[in-house]
Amino acid sequence: MRLRAGVPAALVLIFTAGGAAAQSYLTVEPRVGVAIPLGDLKDISDEGFAVGGSASWFFHENIGIRADLVAQVLNDRMDPFGIVPAPPLTLIHFTAGFEIDFAPPSGQVQPFSFRIHGGGGGTRVSGSAEYTDGSSVDFSETYLSVVGGAAIGYRVTSRIEVFADGSAYLVLFKDEDTEVFAERSLQVKTFSEGWLFPVTAGVRLIF
Repeated sequence: MRLRAGVPAALVLIFTAGGAAAQSYLTVEPRVGVAIPLGDLKDISDEGFAVGGSASWFFHENIGIRADLVAQVLNDRMDPFGIVPAPPLTLIHFTAGFEIDFAPPSGQVQPFSFRIHGGGGGTRVSGSAEYTDGSSVDFSETYLSVVGGAAIGYRVTSRIEVFADGSAYLVLFKDEDTEVFAERSLQVKTFSEGWLFPVTAGVRLIF
């Protein structure tokens, strides 16, 4: 009899705890900062700026589904011989994935927060220019990409947080597409991977 009486009580306790942990909320965060190319992208482009935002739905107080729209504009750069391999490039990332909040609003006991996020999607890369020697570059392609990052925030109120975010984007180029850059400069080779590291700051709104 004791066992039978204890089972319903245990189930009630489990479902009550599960309901508390399943508190859902929505966040929106615009952000802006600097875009840093590395690797092969660094050979054809220089630092620029990044602007964008994300929206996350937390179905659990710690775990959410996240969607991002981020634009990064990279400036052109010259090789040692004064040749510009690529025009300024605009990369628009459409990605979706997950986000983990280690200091959710419902259990916040200190003003600082730490989050990680990751996902994948597509990146539109475009740029065009005509040069004084009569040559030109017109580039516009879409590629698969993946992203991962982390953010540190300070919660001003229970619904407003300022934060700094560091992310890494890997864009999966095609070698044959990047021949247009290699043809312009002996210092550039065709490549299939492009790395970008946007460092941004913004405001996170919690609903």
